[in-house]
Amino acid sequence: MVNRWNKIERPGVYIEDGIVRAMTFSVLDLPKEEDKGNDGHASKVIVVPFDGEALNQFAKEQYYGK
Repeated sequence: MVNRWNKIERPGVYIEDGIVRAMTFSVLDLPKEEDKGNDGHASKVIVVPFDGEALNQFAKEQYYGK
């Protein structure tokens, strides 16, 4: 399934136990000026899982070497 968002803004980071677990975004599926009341379109918040442990490992390898 592919979601197509017209507007993505307000990024956020969800951190648990010092590790990034997800990113959040406010999204809209059509241009803001075309959004009318009661038309089935509204802003939504999406949560995108993120592998913060893999990022931490990559960063350590880049900093300290393999």
